[in-house]
Amino acid sequence: SSDLLSKDVSELLDSGLTRLFAVEDERDRIRGLHELLASCGFSHFSELQSAVHDRKQSERMLKLDRDLLAPLMGESWFVFMNHGYAPSDHDEGDFPLLDAEDDKWRHQLFLYFYLLNFAKARLGCMVCGECDLLDVGCGRGGGLAAMKRYYGLRRAVGIDSNPQQIAFCIDRHKEACLEFADGSAMAIPVSSESIDVVTNVESSHGYEDIPRFLAEVRRLLRPNGLLLLADNRESDGGKRLILEAAFLGSGLRLLHKQNITERVRQACIRDTERFRFVFGNEKAEEIRKISANNEKAYSSGSGLYMAYVLEKVQAAASPQEDQPEHRGRPQGRRSRS
Repeated sequence: SSDLLSKDVSELLDSGLTRLFAVEDERDRIRGLHELLASCGFSHFSELQSAVHDRKQSERMLKLDRDLLAPLMGESWFVFMNHGYAPSDHDEGDFPLLDAEDDKWRHQLFLYFYLLNFAKARLGCMVCGECDLLDVGCGRGGGLAAMKRYYGLRRAVGIDSNPQQIAFCIDRHKEACLEFADGSAMAIPVSSESIDVVTNVESSHGYEDIPRFLAEVRRLLRPNGLLLLADNRESDGGKRLILEAAFLGSGLRLLHKQNITERVRQACIRDTERFRFVFGNEKAEEIRKISANNEKAYSSGSGLYMAYVLEKVQAAASPQEDQPEHRGRPQGRRSRS
């Protein structure tokens, strides 16, 4: 677990990564990462990853998540699984107006919209309706369907490693002109250089090999395409540092990094009350409890929630010594025939 990193090593990594993100040249960033790892006692990125990653702990956390959500899996109204985002006063006007049905999940939609607005400001295809987007770890498909509706995406593809979730998505969103496919984030079933924007929301914390995931994202993104990533981590920083170290040398340049814990915490507080009545059924009590538990983690300081925007750059290299090969992948399936 992350407590295998001493406080001194964590602080050295944190400050060093912040400095390296400001370096313009990709090769200099890679060189700097190797020097930083060596100064912390690691000869390779994989050694740092091994020092932080605890497979048994990860498996326990994933099982806990599955157990909490199990009572909701048969519910057609249950289309979001993220912790939500409550806009501050200065950014709420930047989000699309929601219809009555979507407003039930307002904070969950706003998390996607918060991310997608970075792409809208940077990519012309987002403005003219020619954007092809992939949601890695699409879950119940609510986020992908909302992004398609409110942002006029040309193509919207969702993958998830859980075939039951994909089956649900294909049935639940069959009128939405979306594509869904079973697939691992380590071997994404999408063709190379076919995507403008990749979204990844509350999924990366379960990945054993972050560099491999980032290499897959880079493979399928078009030049200057964007990765929009939002996820929670323990506040002591070890797993966050793994993620951020993996950005360096991935061929993806960090454009934006923000701690949005307070906005997510506010969403959990509000949803703990809202979910009592907006869905009108007893099963909704389950998601109310989950929101309450999430709020406790963020309020206690044990939970941290980060958002990142990364852009594909031309030069690619990896801090990981064993780079996976990349082969062509089959296309996903549409949710309607």
